[in-house]
Formats: sequence, C-alpha cells, structure tokens
Amino acid sequence: MRGPRWLNFFLPGAALGLATVALVVIFGFLDLIISGRFRSIAQLLTPDPVAAAGTLGLAGGAEGAAIGIVLVVVVLGITMTASRYSPRIIDVFVGDPVNGLVLGLFLGSILFTFLVRAELKTDFVPTLGVIAAVVLAFVDFVILLPYVAYIFDVMRAETLVVSIRRSARSNLHKAIRGRSPVVRRQRFLTSVAQIADIAAGSVRQADVPVSMAAIDSLSELLVWEYLPGKARLPEAWFEVGRQDLLGHSDQVVEHMVRNRTWLEHLVLSTFLDMIGMTPVYQKEVVHAIATATCQIGQAALKSRDKEIQDLVVRYFNTYLRAALNQHVPAFAYSSMNEYRHLARACLDSRPELAVEIAGHLLDYGRFFEEERMTQVRGAAVEDVSELAVAAEPLAPEVSRRLAALVASQLGTDARPSLVKPVLRLALWARHGGHVETGKLLRGALSRVPLPVLTDCLERLQSTEDGVFREVNERLVAFDWVPDELRGDIAGLRAELAAAGDGSPQRAISRQP
Repeated sequence: MRGPRWLNFFLPGAALGLATVALVVIFGFLDLIISGRFRSIAQLLTPDPVAAAGTLGLAGGAEGAAIGIVLVVVVLGITMTASRYSPRIIDVFVGDPVNGLVLGLFLGSILFTFLVRAELKTDFVPTLGVIAAVVLAFVDFVILLPYVAYIFDVMRAETLVVSIRRSARSNLHKAIRGRSPVVRRQRFLTSVAQIADIAAGSVRQADVPVSMAAIDSLSELLVWEYLPGKARLPEAWFEVGRQDLLGHSDQVVEHMVRNRTWLEHLVLSTFLDMIGMTPVYQKEVVHAIATATCQIGQAALKSRDKEIQDLVVRYFNTYLRAALNQHVPAFAYSSMNEYRHLARACLDSRPELAVEIAGHLLDYGRFFEEERMTQVRGAAVEDVSELAVAAEPLAPEVSRRLAALVASQLGTDARPSLVKPVLRLALWARHGGHVETGKLLRGALSRVPLPVLTDCLERLQSTEDGVFREVNERLVAFDWVPDELRGDIAGLRAELAAAGDGSPQRAISRQP
C-alpha cells in the first residue's frame, strides 16, 4: 500500500468505522420505514434510561475485553522480541508514546463510561454523557486494528533499529547543545547497547539482514551524527569510567578517556565481538562490519582525527587476527578488501599510514600462510600491489615504497600466487615508464625459479577473461592483465632474461 506509513495504519480502522456508520444509517432508515413510530434517525437513536444503561454497560464491557486482548498481544510481543534479542528492548516499548496514548485512551474511556453510568437515573438520561461514551467507544474500536498492526510493525527488528537510532540521535543533539550532557550520554549509551544487542541476537538467530541493518545503524550514528559534532560536545560527555565501559581494563578505559575515543572503541569492540560469534556461512556479516569500520576510518580522515584513524587500523588488525584464530580465510578476505580501501583513502592526507597498513596486510598474510592458509598471503600481495598503482599519481615515493614491500615477498621458494601480482606490477611500471620501480621489481623477479616464472608469464599471456571463475570479494581474476599491459609481456620477458646470468638455464622461453 502506498502513501505515508501512518496512513497505512489508519486506513483499516477508518474503513471499519465508515462501514459501521453506513450500516447504522441504512438499517436505521429501514427501521424508520418499517416501524412508522419515529420521525428521524436522531429520534430513533435517542436512548431511554433502560437503553442508555444497556448501551453504557455494553460499551464499558466491550472496551474492557478489547483492552485485555490488546494487553495480551502487547505483552506477548514484547516477551518474544526481548527473548530473541535482549531484555533491554523492553525500554523501547515502554517509552513509545503511541503505546501510552492508546492504552490511556482505552482506560480513560472505560473510566468515563463508569462515571456516566453513575449519572443515569430511572427518570433521567445524561444524553451528552452517553453520546460522549459511545463516541469514545467508537474511537477505541476504530483505532484497535491500526494499533495492533502498529504493534506488530514495531516488533520488527528493522523498525526497532530505526526507532532506537532516532532516539540516540535526539539525545546526541541535545548533549551538543549542552542540555544535561551526562544524562544524554547515558541514554545514548543505552541506545547503542540496544542496537548492539539486536545485532548480536540476529547473528545467533541467523537473521543476516537484521544484523547488517544494525551494523549499518551503528556505523551511521558515528559517521553521520557523532563525528561531525564531536568537537562541540561538552567535556562532561567524555568523562566516563569503568561503570560505563564494562569489560574493559583500567588501562584501556584511561586510554579511551584521554584520547576521547570511548564511543568509537565501544562500537568497534561490538563489531569484534560479532566476528567472534559469526558462523562461517554468514560472511556477509563480516563484510558489513569491515565496510562499516572502513567508513568510520574514512570519516576520521575527513575530520583529521588521528586517534580514531589509528584505532581503526588496530581494529582491522584485530579482525584479521580473529579470522586467523577461527581459521576462516573468508573473513580475512572481507577485512583485507576494506582495509585496502582505507589505505587508498589515506594516500591524500596520511600516506605514511597507507604504507603502515600495507605492511600489516603482508604480515597477516604471512601469519595465515604459517597456519596453512596460503591463499590469503597471495591476496595480501595483490592488495598491496594495487595500492602501489593507486599511489603513483598522488605520492610517487610512497608508490615506490609499496612496490618495494611487494618485491620483498619474493624469494627462491616463491609460489605463483606471490609471483603474479609482482609480474603485473612490473608490467604496469614498464608500460607507465616508472623506471626505478620497474628495476626494483625485476630484481626481485630474478630470484624466482625459472619454471615458476615461465608458468606465471604464460598464465598472464593466455588468460583473457578478467572475471574470476569463483565468487569472491575482488571479482577480478588474479591471472588476468588489462589489454594495454598485455603487449608489454614480451618486453618484460626479454628484460628478465637479460637480468639473469645469461646461461641457458636462466633464459626465459618466449611464447610462439
């Protein structure tokens, strides 16, 4: 159904009310015609004391039964939602103004009906009171269907996340304006904890869309709301203690307070906990976490907050360590891909950090290799190789340093997964006229055994489809080079042959 959400809820009740009024009018006219005793609908509907007593009793009883059913539905829904995610979700329902308004209307209508019933006498009918009681009962039953639909909509985790985020944003903006910052901070923390509970609960329930929505909500709270206004927050906002950051050591809490990064640390530690509980088949959750972390890092680069930038790097490293401890390479690929995006964003403002990230990628690739997950190291070399290409227009010296890191991965025991990214980078350097980088890479390639080097060149020459045969984070096949670089393969062969000792054993055969 199209239109505003409130209209979607209101239409069923409005349709019921209009249909009821229409039926009363239609059958009232029929009764007028059949009986011949009354001259108008108003006269027909005007109650005597007996009819008024029956009407008031029926209205009060029906309202009581209806509110009982509503309360059962609400309590059952709250219980189910709280058991699925967290008991802290109850606060969302209790604080919802719509719930208070509807329940108050029902209870007020019942109480009003009782009082009007007390005014009724054997020879007197409080007409206005009876009319008001009937109208209130009519309104109660008209809004009953929309309210039940609203309750079921509010119980949806996606709706809860949106509602909680709205509350968090409101408290944050009030704290920025200096309105009870300590109270607003506690309420903001409660909202963050509620979203984190929904995220964790949805992971346990294998509800991937909900967990991803919660992750995105936490990220957007930081990136769009918190970081842009962080400098305007009062000092009291940052004065937190262990009671606010349970589970963290005194040293960590002191470090967070000193650097004013307690909220960022809290959100990122929530992401880390989620990685630990995510099953292997839910790699989309880890991808969402890595993407959200990258967005936080990019926002920190934009706001020039060095402390958050360094914190994001540390957490990316911890994500990789978590994937290593769980022996799940798929989690590492997601984190490495977004880690590379963060490094590219660093090239403008903090190129040194990009080099540091490249070193971390290669280090963790080696750690995975030591645990017999060798394919991860090849992906790490690919990432740093692409980063070197991206750095050339912005920081040529950084590009050469990154190329040197790539070259350092080669040795006499180099596997094809390590050699091919270096070959592609050497082709790029040769095609673009980057002499120093090309010389550095050719020197590293000269240490590679001839059969491995020959096989890699042949694979690069023969692979024409740039899409990898399996579904992965990168899409592009590692055996493929762009057409503009393919013409440099023959020249690179000759240069590598010339870089050898000139013996027949070192000469690289050419493609026919």
